[in-house]
Amino acid sequence: MSEKLEKARLYEIEEAKNIPQEEKPAFHVSAPVGWINDPNGFSVFKGKVHLFYQYHPYSRDWGPMHWGHSVTEDMIRWEQLPAALAPDQEYDREGCFSGSAIEADGKQALIYTGVTTEKLPDGKEEVRQNQCLAWGDGKDYVKAEKNPIVTGDMLPEKCSRVDFRDPKVWEDNGTYHMLVGCRSEEIPGQVVLFSSKDLKEWKFETILAENSTGEIGVMWECPDFFPLGDKHVLICSPQHMRAKGYEFHNGHNSLYFTGDYDSEKHTFEKDAPVSLDYGLDFYAPQTTLLPDGRRVMIAWMKSWDSCVINEKQRWQGMMTLPRELEYRDGKIWQKPVREIENYRKNRCCYENVKVGESLSLEGVRGRMIDLTVELQNADGIMDGSRNSGNPNQEALDVYNEFRIELARNEEYTTVFTYDRKRQILKIVVEEYVAAAEPVGSKAIAQRMPGKISSATIRNELADLTEMGYLEQPHTSAGRVPSAKGYRLYVNELMERRSLSREEEEKLNTSLAEKLAGTDQVMARAGQMVSSFVGYPAYAVADHKTAATVRRFELIPVDASSFIAVVMLSDSQVKSQLLPLQLPVADGGLPDMSHLLNAHFTGIGPEDMNGRLMSLSEQVSGQWFLPLNQVVEYAGRLLKEANSQEVFTGGAKEFLRFPEYRDADKAHDLMTFMVDNKEQLPAPTEGGPVQILIGPENLNEALRDSSVVVASYDIGDNMRGLVGVVGPTRMDYATVAARLSYFAESLGRMFGKNQLPPKEDQET
Repeated sequence: MSEKLEKARLYEIEEAKNIPQEEKPAFHVSAPVGWINDPNGFSVFKGKVHLFYQYHPYSRDWGPMHWGHSVTEDMIRWEQLPAALAPDQEYDREGCFSGSAIEADGKQALIYTGVTTEKLPDGKEEVRQNQCLAWGDGKDYVKAEKNPIVTGDMLPEKCSRVDFRDPKVWEDNGTYHMLVGCRSEEIPGQVVLFSSKDLKEWKFETILAENSTGEIGVMWECPDFFPLGDKHVLICSPQHMRAKGYEFHNGHNSLYFTGDYDSEKHTFEKDAPVSLDYGLDFYAPQTTLLPDGRRVMIAWMKSWDSCVINEKQRWQGMMTLPRELEYRDGKIWQKPVREIENYRKNRCCYENVKVGESLSLEGVRGRMIDLTVELQNADGIMDGSRNSGNPNQEALDVYNEFRIELARNEEYTTVFTYDRKRQILKIVVEEYVAAAEPVGSKAIAQRMPGKISSATIRNELADLTEMGYLEQPHTSAGRVPSAKGYRLYVNELMERRSLSREEEEKLNTSLAEKLAGTDQVMARAGQMVSSFVGYPAYAVADHKTAATVRRFELIPVDASSFIAVVMLSDSQVKSQLLPLQLPVADGGLPDMSHLLNAHFTGIGPEDMNGRLMSLSEQVSGQWFLPLNQVVEYAGRLLKEANSQEVFTGGAKEFLRFPEYRDADKAHDLMTFMVDNKEQLPAPTEGGPVQILIGPENLNEALRDSSVVVASYDIGDNMRGLVGVVGPTRMDYATVAARLSYFAESLGRMFGKNQLPPKEDQET
């Protein structure tokens, strides 16, 4: 056992003692301590179901990945086993990423992605992801001597060596098959197939499936492939999916394809993708085949955009209850594993209960609850009736908004809310952002939960329009958000997003490669932000307070020249060789230095000229001329130091958006970005990211656009600013997340002095 693995095992034992069991879930696999995400190695070995998972014991946040380990006999009650893998070898020193497990030759084989870095010919380092093997007895595992067993060099030429992960292995007629998530220079997501006779020597077979249309996200993570009914099923988790109707609302989604598989030709004719789950806490599902023939699936009950926990909690992440899968009527049907029935008790049922302002029901309490709630319209009134004289209108409005509070105590309350108007507004904003077309009742009905009539939706749209949150173009029956609607969406309805590991790595690599020195950072940051967010952008270094001179020093060179050294309040030191037009007596330059430090420090250039004039009658001509030269030089330095230079990038991006199809409008904005860039907004104190929507921008040129701007600390009295300009129909959640991370990354770079020093001396 390696030192790193032993350390992890000891740590989880000791730290788990400090976590009360009542704080942990009763039926869901959870982190013993620290962080867990993707399920790995979901498999049967020696009569027990094993589940491994991505694990970072030392923090509640994602970190260098280990493999955690649990086992069960009924998939409801789980036993925690010691950590199985740690990143302790050169080929996996950056992490043991996701993979699978299989029984072979009486042993349990773990196949996982080892992550390391490789030095390139130009001296730079780049991430490498390869597939590795470990053998074990169900508790302890030894990594194979010839790891990695599958490398990126075995892929077709244009496939990524950086994004090549999450192997799923199965056996069929004496041959092992391995499916791995990947991408290429042309294809943003794909899965590749390998084969082997012994799990040690592998050969590339084919690209089994890929995102040829570009519509199914990027980087297909955690693939799984298996027969179900009379079809084969491919499961994967593409990153950065765009919502479509009811489908793909999680950003990083899990979906499945059904189709026909030719095992000899290794071809898979797949149908259209379908969501596996419609909630927001479901990612990276894996399946296994039980001895009784059931195909069972488990997933990470979390998502990358919703990693929020109580600050006192010392663990984060859990798994879903395992689900049985069945294929019928052209779909995958899911239900909790039947073993859950053995744990149900204290059944409580209420029917035809009229709900008022609040309702508490006897018997509905306890630490664990399996709850089903069905809501019906009061008194059988048809949803959507809108007669001003309807005496039952009040009863209809009851169901526009409600909340259910669960697990309420002195500290915490779990709340389920339903607000139809706000939900409709959210849908209108998101659909309009995606399609740039007015949104009608049909599109809204497709995304609303339950069955809501078009008449009801039209009524709600009319109300939202009357309230000023929506507008109705005269040419369409659909609605578009108003500036007021966007503001409510940004403040209260928008789902806050964080960047994926892939996005973070991409940005960090780009920053390291392209930015060098403060001037270069500002010059390049605008273009980098634009390419990163897909909108025009700008960057500027702003002074928190105006720079002044801290100290003067005059150094003699010869009878006809001297060096003026000026130290500014921002710690810059500048020097320049100046001529002596008249000879100065010995000791004159040190005395002049004393005079300058007494009268010309701590003030701006406009005040320096006034003080020089007031001293003109008190000093000789021999002194006045060099003093005037030094004051002029210091004034130029201060003007340069206090100037605000703005760098823009991606102005041509305006032309992508239908809001700027009018050539004059696009030209005016592009001109403003170039010629009036000093008037672009800066964030106010009080928050890292500020969003200004339409009329909230004071400059007339921006009244029909939105601006998202973030700040970061450069140091030495400097503040960096990065901003994005685009239509009010902006993807605010994505832009805010990416801009915030960009600003934070630059702040870290400056804070750690990672940027090369700038040359400060002039001669």
